[in-house]
Amino acid sequence: TKPFDFSESTIFEIADRFSRRLEKLVEVITAVAHFSPLAEHEEVEWMVAASRVFSGITAQLRSAPYALLDLEVTQFDTDYDEFSARIMDLEVMLRDSIHLAFDGTASSEQAQRLLLQLQGVLQRDAFRDELVLIFGSYAVELEAVQMLYEKGKESPPVARNLPPTTGAILW
Repeated sequence: TKPFDFSESTIFEIADRFSRRLEKLVEVITAVAHFSPLAEHEEVEWMVAASRVFSGITAQLRSAPYALLDLEVTQFDTDYDEFSARIMDLEVMLRDSIHLAFDGTASSEQAQRLLLQLQGVLQRDAFRDELVLIFGSYAVELEAVQMLYEKGKESPPVARNLPPTTGAILW
């Protein structure tokens, strides 16, 4: 027998299984990177609640009694499937909260602050539609400001107690 006599299909099968395990771990790490910043916003109640839910979701994987890279342990696949399902539920909860939060913003400035608070979460594919809606409403507001400007740029409304040039500049 040759010292390197082994089945190529077995080697590639193991490599393929290891690659899939790594892809799943990358998804877990990405979720942690996206959802962890929610804990930083203690002033927003629904973000704190989402952060607590996320901590509960990750607790099971953190306390796993097995090595995450051990391919012989199939419990990881079950835990990962449960993790993914719970993350999807969290995304639905956050999507509803995000809609309510943006509906409650009175100005673009508030919406921008909210976007900054949510920038990690909004990177997830599940929130692409929300970004389109958010930026669409921002575009509508910009168009309204542009129309107001176009309407008044030739003869801007000037307060009675201001000189015409100062009033025009202030407008």
